[in-house]
Amino acid sequence: MRSPLFSLKQDLHHRQLLYWQQREQIAVYENDHYRWLTIGQTVQSVMARNKPSCPVLPHLHAMAMALFAAPNAKMIMELGLGGGALARLLPKTHPQARLTSVELSPTVIDCFRRFFNPEACVSQVIQADGCKQIVKTTNLELLFVDIFQSSQLPPAMEQPEFYRHCLNALNHNGVLCLNLLPQNALLVRNLKQLLLQLTGHPPWVFRVPGYRNAILVAGKKPLGTITEQAKNLKRFAQRHHLDLSLIEPVL
Repeated sequence: MRSPLFSLKQDLHHRQLLYWQQREQIAVYENDHYRWLTIGQTVQSVMARNKPSCPVLPHLHAMAMALFAAPNAKMIMELGLGGGALARLLPKTHPQARLTSVELSPTVIDCFRRFFNPEACVSQVIQADGCKQIVKTTNLELLFVDIFQSSQLPPAMEQPEFYRHCLNALNHNGVLCLNLLPQNALLVRNLKQLLLQLTGHPPWVFRVPGYRNAILVAGKKPLGTITEQAKNLKRFAQRHHLDLSLIEPVL
């Protein structure tokens, strides 16, 4: 049976305002079940209050496929902290890992520490521009890129050089995971081709029905096909309470 798709409209109602910052239009709300972070009119992150480590927004179930692809990763970085969903999930999937989160907004960092880290997850948070920070980063085993400007890609992410920097930041076994909000399928096709050219291996691509998100997972070494990995993916998902029915591979 297909799981009910999380609904921003239906599940995030009867809200109570916990925090508001006028300059960046950053707010934190909660209801009986969820706590969430918004920037402008966009919901950036949602946390289940009774299960903080479980991913809520459907695209996170796709991004977690990168954790499957890098099961022994110890040096992990994310560009874009948001509400810290990855920081809460990692201790369950990769207890041996060290996470560094790079976030441009000091307000977002403060909100994470005050409202979205109930289990006191340990992670290093750097206040910096992720597109610049990645240029001076090396030897990562897993890199997540989840950064936007008003629901659009930062200008740096529109350039092939950015993705070269991301791959250069990885070690020889490294895995890169990208979360995009493409306006059309052309961006995803072009980026899939670019990653194939840069790594020599086809990336995994996932979409989230009902959402704009496209998730790409690329490896310095071959990942194998999603079909080949289907049984192992299913076991990984069951073990970590991920729902594969929320996402669709683009073959």
